[in-house]
Amino acid sequence: GVRPLKDKTFIYDLAANKWSPASDNPSFGSDAHSAFVYDSNANACLLFGRKGGNYSKEPWTLSVYDIANDKWEVVDVQGDPLPQNETVAGYYDPAHNAFVIYCGRSAQTYVYRHKK
Repeated sequence: GVRPLKDKTFIYDLAANKWSPASDNPSFGSDAHSAFVYDSNANACLLFGRKGGNYSKEPWTLSVYDIANDKWEVVDVQGDPLPQNETVAGYYDPAHNAFVIYCGRSAQTYVYRHKK
């Protein structure tokens, strides 16, 4: 498994039953202040969050973690801009190949597809 925690990422090795550090993520990862999913179509993890956490003044960003290369990258989103100033929840829908982000304050739903 892969898990972001604040600005750090950890990888879980099932065989060794051990967590180990990976590349630092570009935004804050927390179950209460971000949305983090595994995109099975892209074989990558997607993180919607902001540097410093939910109460930060930094903009929300969407980042992708390339599992095979242990590399994070901020996504240059094309189309509608990312929601800002939100409380969020999210999930990955494999049937539609979409990262769905629900924005609590504005009651909007934002959908992102990383790879076709």
